[in-house]
Order: sequence, then C-alpha cells, then structure tokens
Amino acid sequence: MASHRMLSLGAVAMLGVSSAGTLARAPQDLVAEERAYALAVGAIADSAIRRLDFFPTRAQLRVQAAFMTPSDAPLPFDDLAARGDAASVAIDVALDKFVEVHVPEDLKPLNAELVKALQDATRASANLTAAARSCQVSMLSVNRCQVPFTSASSRLAESYKRYLGARARIGAQVLDTDTHLQEFKRP
Repeated sequence: MASHRMLSLGAVAMLGVSSAGTLARAPQDLVAEERAYALAVGAIADSAIRRLDFFPTRAQLRVQAAFMTPSDAPLPFDDLAARGDAASVAIDVALDKFVEVHVPEDLKPLNAELVKALQDATRASANLTAAARSCQVSMLSVNRCQVPFTSASSRLAESYKRYLGARARIGAQVLDTDTHLQEFKRP
C-alpha cells in the first residue's frame, strides 16, 4: 500500500510538472495551432469555395435576360450542369479534407459557420446542376426552369457571401496571436 501511495504521489508530481510545462508552452502552441489553421483555411477551404467561380454574375444575368426575352441563341445549360456537378463534387472532397484539420478551441464556432457555408455551397451547386438540366429540357417552363434556376443561383451567391463573412471573422480573431489569414482574391 505504501508503494501504491508513492506511485500515486509520483504520478501527481509528474502531472504537476507536466501541467506546468504545458502552461509554459501554451501561448506558443496556440500561435502554432492558429497559424496551421489559417493556412488550412487559405489552402483547402478557399479552394473549395472558389469552385463556385464557374458561375460568374454575368452568366446569371445572361440567363435571367433570356427568361425575359427568349432568343434563338442557345444557352449553355449542359455546360453549366457539368460545371455545377464538378463543383459540388470538388467542394465535397475539400470538405472531407478540411474537417480533418485541427481547429483551435476559440475558433470552433467560426469554423462551424465556415463549414456550414461550404456544405450549403455543395447543395446550391447540386441544385444549380439540376435546374440547368431542367432548363436544357425546356427553358420555357417557368416551374421547371426559371424558378429553380433563379433560386439555385441565389443560393450560390448567398453561400459565397456567408463563407466570406465567416472567413473575415476568423481572420480578425487570429490577429490576437499575430496570425494573418492570407487575403482572399476572386478571379
């Protein structure tokens, strides 16, 4: 029994030393964690959201104008569907990588917002694909084409906007450790 107490006291002493060592390293570890996380946001998450860049605002305006004044010029709905499908798959793959990244404790709520925006982007891209395929069949059907296409386009833009908002808040929060999130540039 005395040896058991000695072991327990030894374990407590080791834990105490270990805890003191952890406390001394904590600020440096936090900086390293935040810098690694910021790099992951810039490399993995940003590349995922940029997959939505296949659908620029001018394409949306062109399609919306075609709904108002149909012309004989064909719109590339099949191309939009293929690009939307590729974007949703690529975002999903990037999300699988990004959820494996260690997130510092103080950034978890903002990370959850970022991940949700990317998940919404995947769904919005899939919806745009489905709407583009429906439009390819019959652009004149408002219920089959125009309404779903407009809705999917708006959801893409909203996902992008929410992503950039969460990213900006992450960038502001990591400044406390003198970590700088690289600037987000759209093509």
